[in-house]
Order: sequence, then structure tokens, then C-alpha cells
Amino acid sequence: MSEFEEEVKEALGGNGSFDPGKAKNAAKAASETFSTQLRRVERITWGYVIFFAALIAFSVIRFWHASSVRDQLMYLGLFLLAVGGQTLIKLWYWVVNNKLAVLKEMKLLRLDMQTVSGFGEATGPAAEKTAMEPRTRESIAWLAVAVVVAVAAVSLAMPMTKLHPDMILKNYVSLETDGGADVAGRMWFKYQGPVAMPSFDLYGQLQPAATKWFDARGREMNVTFHSGEGWQKRTIHMVEPLLPGDEFNARIVADYDSMAVRDGDLWVMKMSQSKWGFRNNRFEDTVLLPAGAELVSAEPKPDGTFTRLNRTGLRFTGTCSRKGEFKYTIKYHLNTEAAEPAADSPAASNP
Repeated sequence: MSEFEEEVKEALGGNGSFDPGKAKNAAKAASETFSTQLRRVERITWGYVIFFAALIAFSVIRFWHASSVRDQLMYLGLFLLAVGGQTLIKLWYWVVNNKLAVLKEMKLLRLDMQTVSGFGEATGPAAEKTAMEPRTRESIAWLAVAVVVAVAAVSLAMPMTKLHPDMILKNYVSLETDGGADVAGRMWFKYQGPVAMPSFDLYGQLQPAATKWFDARGREMNVTFHSGEGWQKRTIHMVEPLLPGDEFNARIVADYDSMAVRDGDLWVMKMSQSKWGFRNNRFEDTVLLPAGAELVSAEPKPDGTFTRLNRTGLRFTGTCSRKGEFKYTIKYHLNTEAAEPAADSPAASNP
């Protein structure tokens, strides 16, 4: 018997007779203490793993639907940050797990020294399997939470990318002498959603006009309207669902009873395009004033002006984000004598 064993035996004998029951309870209490600490570490790890997994899913989806290099770099940085964070938290868990496992083994070994002191066979937890037991039920629960959070992150990112980031809308506005207008427009965008899209929503200002939508094959699409205070929601129901990767090309025809309003001697036309629901909206409007109308002012300055059949035309272009607004104001003076032939003129007597 070695000197160390003699010292242990002497110490045990000096403290009274060995009680296997107390030793077993002490070992069990020590084991539960370390298991509780490990359970806390596991919960912290699962929380961070779920958070970073959701962040990874969100950044990947947003990266592939980004409309600019700046946005792509931003979501790439977010992705790398999430991957690095998840790697570090897993490394921290590995270090702490091994540390607690070693400390547990040492504690149980100290409490179970009867194996070397001659007091019989070991009966404490040190004689059994002392590795950290997997908590299967709790692990499955955390895995389910991770799946739910990942699905929620994907669901949050997908509506933001349901439509293509870029939308192009070209309008040709022909003003009439009574302030009404005939509008013909074209809309383009490329759909990049995950599933077929039978309809989509557009938001804008109230439009008291009879509007019709036609697809690329000339088939009229059904449009439903839902109005609120100062805004209007339009749901465009396509004849055939739009598949991922398809281009949406629609022709829009509208008849406005009052687009320009008379203000004293002037007529004022205000156009505002906002809340179309796309990340980037590109507008190209061509406005043709009534015959004989004299342009007084236009804000902002038009991109171009022209004259066609004694009618002044203006072109406006602009780009705005989903929360931006494209607007312009035209003021003109209407010469009714030039716009309408006199009663005794040949044109009036011989229509």
C-alpha cells in the first residue's frame, strides 16, 4: 500500500467509520450541481444558435434579392457576422462543456476514494458512466424552436422580395379642355418569388378614375379596390398566375373626369405616384396639354418639352423607393378661342 493510500485510510479512520449512504448522496448532489450548470450553458448556447441561424437565413434571402451592390455588401457583412457569431458560441460551448465534465469527474473521484482506501467496492456515481447525459427531450424542444424561428425569419424576408426590386411605369397623359384626361400606361417588373403569384397589391392615392388593366396578350384583368383615408389599395388579379422568373407586362387605360383643376385664370395639374409596393420605382410620364394651352410653369423642371399638333408636351422622369414619392405640378393658361373654333368659322359650320 502506497504512502498516499495510507494517509487517506488514516484520515478516514480518524473521522469515524465510513458511511456509504452519505458518500453516495454527496456524490449525487455534486453530480446534480454540475448537470445544472451544464443545462444553463446549453440553454444559453441554443438561444444564440437560434438567433444567428435566423439572421443567416434572413441575410441570405435579402442578399439574393438586393437591388444594388451596396445592399449586397451590407447583407454579406451581416451573413459573415452571423456565421462568425455562431462559430464562436459553439466553440465557447465546447470549452465550457469539457471544463465542467473534467471538474465533475474530479469531484466524484474525490468523493469516491473508498476504492483505494480498502473500504470495499465503489458504489458511487464515479463507478458508473459519468459523462454528461444528453437531455433528449429538451434538445428536441430547442430544435423545434430553432425551426420555428428560422421559418419566421424566412417568412419575414420573403414578403419584402415578393416583387422584383425594380418596377417601370410609363404613362401618357392627354389633358382635355375641361380638366379631364385620358391616360395610357405600361407597367413592367420581373417576378422572383418562390411560388406562383395569382395576384398582387398596389398602394397609392385615391384615383377617381375608371381604370382597366390588360395583360401582354390583351386580356383584361380583374381589379378590386379597397379605399382608406387618403389612400387606395388595388389588387390586380391576373388571368394566369405569374410564375417565378416571368415578366409582368401590363397595359393600363384610365379615364379621369378631373385631373386638372381651374385656379382663377390658370389650370393646375398635380400628379403624385407613391406607395406602389416595389423597392425601386422608375416613372416616365409624358403629359400633353390641351390644344392652344400655354405653359406657365412646371415643377420640378421637366426633362424635355416638345410641340405636337399645336399641343405642348412635357416629359418627367424619376425614381423613388417604396416609401418615396414621384410628383410634379403643371400650371397652364388655356386659350379657349384657340382650343375651340369660333361659331362662324368654316371649321365650326363644316365639322
